[in-house]
Amino acid sequence: MASIAVGGCANADELDPVALCDGPTGSWTNLDSESENFRTDPQDRIDWTDEAGCAVNMNFVFHTFGDDHCGWEDAEFISIGVPIGVPYSGPEATPPGQDWEPKFFHNTDAAVAAFDAGTFLDQLPTDAVDTGLRSTGDRELWISASDDELYVKENAAIRVFVSVADDDVSCA
Repeated sequence: MASIAVGGCANADELDPVALCDGPTGSWTNLDSESENFRTDPQDRIDWTDEAGCAVNMNFVFHTFGDDHCGWEDAEFISIGVPIGVPYSGPEATPPGQDWEPKFFHNTDAAVAAFDAGTFLDQLPTDAVDTGLRSTGDRELWISASDDELYVKENAAIRVFVSVADDDVSCA
């Protein structure tokens, strides 16, 4: 079963849609190790928070969309540490946060032709584990007990994100 390590937040400065909190050093709500350009980069992404509404460091979870120059703007990618609550940087990443694996992928509307269209479920698998991560639009992030699938639950819709290698879905 996936382990979940969370840290609390305090001294939140309200921003729309997430609060930047002063989480304990090493927790996923501590933003000190986050690259400065992550929050100011104009690219489309989904920002995740903990259950208290505190922004989660993008070195722990980064949810973005495919490159539009490849026609992949409808595909979604989530880089997240496994087990949940650890940075997703690989052991070779220097500085931390620059290795995008493990990466999970949902092929919305079959945007990436080499892959089947993304799967939707009517209900979460019985072994799915709630990560505690939330986002705008009533999104919840769940993970399979085997850590090989993520589930984004948004109201009644559940999208399946499958584990992929970075090289398998690279756009030149």
